[in-house]
Amino acid sequence: MGLSVVAFSLILDTQWTLIDSMYFALVTCTTIGYGDLVPETMAGRVFTIVYALTGVCFLGIALGILGNHLVETQEAAVEQTSMVAKKRLLSLFSSAGGTYPKNN
Repeated sequence: MGLSVVAFSLILDTQWTLIDSMYFALVTCTTIGYGDLVPETMAGRVFTIVYALTGVCFLGIALGILGNHLVETQEAAVEQTSMVAKKRLLSLFSSAGGTYPKNN
């Protein structure tokens, strides 16, 4: 994203401020695209197309990694909770001293 901010503010559309370039880069990368800022030059438009396509790919990969991490963390927490519950249940039965009702 830093490269795109530099490209938009210093190279491609020099009338944009650094804040405008950061805003445009974020809005474009996340595919929001309000349309209030648009590149004026052909080079800026081509760069924006390439930036938007790669940004969407990287954003998808990052969100996939984050989602995978969240699922693995949740699964580990469920497994740990299950193990604690099993240990408690076994301790209840073992503390009963083996006096279980017999089925006839």
